[in-house]
Amino acid sequence: MSQNPFSLKVKIYTWSAVILIGIALLLRIANFTFAFDPEVGYFDPFPTHVAYGAILIMTVLWLLTSLIFIPQYSFTIDIRPETGRASRVCALVCAAVSAATSLFFFECSTYYAHHAKLYVLTALFSLLAAIYFALRFIGDTSPEHHVLSGYLLLVWLGMILAATYLNLYVQMNSPFKITFHFALAAMMFHVFEDVRMLVKKRFRIAYYAYTLIAVLLCGMASVPVLFAYAIGAWHEPDYLLYGTLSLSFTCYLCARAHDTYKLLMKTPVATEEEIAADREKKRLEKEKQKQKKKKKGADAQKTQGTENSKEGDDKHVS
Repeated sequence: MSQNPFSLKVKIYTWSAVILIGIALLLRIANFTFAFDPEVGYFDPFPTHVAYGAILIMTVLWLLTSLIFIPQYSFTIDIRPETGRASRVCALVCAAVSAATSLFFFECSTYYAHHAKLYVLTALFSLLAAIYFALRFIGDTSPEHHVLSGYLLLVWLGMILAATYLNLYVQMNSPFKITFHFALAAMMFHVFEDVRMLVKKRFRIAYYAYTLIAVLLCGMASVPVLFAYAIGAWHEPDYLLYGTLSLSFTCYLCARAHDTYKLLMKTPVATEEEIAADREKKRLEKEKQKQKKKKKGADAQKTQGTENSKEGDDKHVS
């Protein structure tokens, strides 16, 4: 195998994303410092606010172009980013924070009585969602375990999104609510791609792109928001917790991105012969499955015919 020619593109996308994410964070913090009106909860027209929006959109679009310029299966087929020490520690933190949010959502079920059932279910799924991160912490990569725990996490994230969206005490177009919703959506893309990779046992560059986008959006929903609370610019208690949750996601995603980057830098290119052989292997597996199904169907029909014949003989004798 030869050195992967797409490694340079991965480096360009990675380090440009790091720079753009850093700029976006600084601009967002500057917005909370100079352009945020705490009385209404919105930003005043300010150059840094416009620049932040432009940088944010440009970064997301830039990372999505990697899906075009880097072939999805351009790296060795059967690879899976290892869970490094940092990833395991961050996964443990995410599991603890996720489980701890159950207390908050149970409390919300009494405070927001009009959506009490939704908050109770969200609280229960907070405990179930922690299983996904717990599996990462112990290093379990069993597809069966990750499919179930991954979908539980996806449902939980969707419930949080619904609960915050239906919270009428915070305006629909609140910058806190919108940023947090984008962060949840990005995290859902990451989890879905992670589960798909474990099940299919094939790495796609989309996993890395979605992870970097999730780092960006979860970072925007955590670091600047917690900074706003620190300087007294915002006092809504709900988003203090959501900012903390987003920060745990951000740390975990950064660790996962680091593990993936290290693996991609030392992974050789998948040759055309390997890709063709992999496709042929999958085709043969499908053919075998079809033959097994046909054989089972034929055996079932034969058994049914034998039973019908016996019943006919019994009736004839009687």
